[in-house]
Amino acid sequence: MYTIPVPAAPIDGEAVMPLAQAKLHLSVDGDEQDTLIAILRDAAIEWVEAWTSKALLRRAWTATSPGFGDRIVLQRQPVWVVSAISYLDSAGAEQSIAADGWRLSAGAAVLPNAGRRWPGTLVGDDVVTVTFEAGYEEGNCPPALVAAAMLVLAHLFKNREAVVVGTITSELPFGVVSLCKDFRRAGA
Repeated sequence: MYTIPVPAAPIDGEAVMPLAQAKLHLSVDGDEQDTLIAILRDAAIEWVEAWTSKALLRRAWTATSPGFGDRIVLQRQPVWVVSAISYLDSAGAEQSIAADGWRLSAGAAVLPNAGRRWPGTLVGDDVVTVTFEAGYEEGNCPPALVAAAMLVLAHLFKNREAVVVGTITSELPFGVVSLCKDFRRAGA
């Protein structure tokens, strides 16, 4: 069962791509556009995270799922720790699973511990909640993912309108997707 991750706090884009680095990449002098660049930088980082399922900076996440299935696949990696799993039982009451009730596999999947099974849940959306920490430690994000975020930032900065008129464009062969593809989870 795949999960929909939501960060507990917004990305600290400065830790992944300092504003000075972003401005240098965009060839921007002065401070008038710092707020815009910071917003677009953070959006670019979030885009790379969503496309690759990799968190570019370690932080807390909450993921929800409509059930357990045989496993819960966490959609942000690398996963460091799962701190809590809760669910709505068949009567709709919130329950927690003790920490000794699950294990984390190498593929960022949470499985019941040996000899255990997942409990029954209420039928519906978002009945299982997993709290976990995932992401690269500060300064250890793969350079290809930072470079991809920089390319997305440049695109967002240069194309601020929803429609561009009078141009013919094509993606460069060695673009964002090429930088990210080796980090993307199979089947994503």
